[in-house]
Amino acid sequence: MDYIYFDLDEFAEVDDYDDFAVSRAMYQRIIKALQELYFDETVPELVRRRILEASIRSPQAYHSGVVRAAYLKGFQQEILEAVQSKVPEIQYQAIRAAGNWSITDA
Repeated sequence: MDYIYFDLDEFAEVDDYDDFAVSRAMYQRIIKALQELYFDETVPELVRRRILEASIRSPQAYHSGVVRAAYLKGFQQEILEAVQSKVPEIQYQAIRAAGNWSITDA
């Protein structure tokens, strides 16, 4: 049977992971369950955030979109303020960020 070993400690030997191995089939079930729970809006926001944090060690296609949405949601106001900066490098980076995130108010 094919197993997946989790990198719990970068200094441990592979043999030390025998207790932490799961089959590929179980691994896929875990990944699918985490994704389904993340997108279930009845799950509390904190739990959904923890699900994303836990699953990020195994990058999935949906991660970039949800991280991008969370990042923009958290920093749109800061980007708008930085566009008005008198420091040219900050203003330049803020304009680039506004373009990347399609912040039309900038």
